[in-house]
Amino acid sequence: MTTTLAPEPTYEPELTGLIIVDPYNDFLSERGKLYELGRATLEKADVVAHMRQILAAIREKGIQVFIAPHHRWREGDQHMRWKTVPPIGEAGFKGRVFMDGTWGGSFHPDFEPPAGRRSSPGALAFQWLRQHRP
Repeated sequence: MTTTLAPEPTYEPELTGLIIVDPYNDFLSERGKLYELGRATLEKADVVAHMRQILAAIREKGIQVFIAPHHRWREGDQHMRWKTVPPIGEAGFKGRVFMDGTWGGSFHPDFEPPAGRRSSPGALAFQWLRQHRP
């Protein structure tokens, strides 16, 4: 029996995008507040190194990169006044995870937008995808 491999997929750079979700130090760096929760996976799968490889390949091909950041915690956030907060949200508030203006609430240095670019709010990235999918 002969196995036929499918052809390599091709991508049109103007119709393709990579979305990087929450590349915060609190997730991806050893001193991050959430690092211990994901340490086993981050280290076993060498996540940060693979993210670097993917990002370099995508940029080399001229494909757009979108960073969809989670909300950064700020004093007096509207979320603090919600009647019902899921446990993960409550833990994030108490721990001030992704706190605005802090190291943990900043992007991992390998995944910051290039100079002159900014991150895309998640909704904009997903809107772009809806508009450009075949």
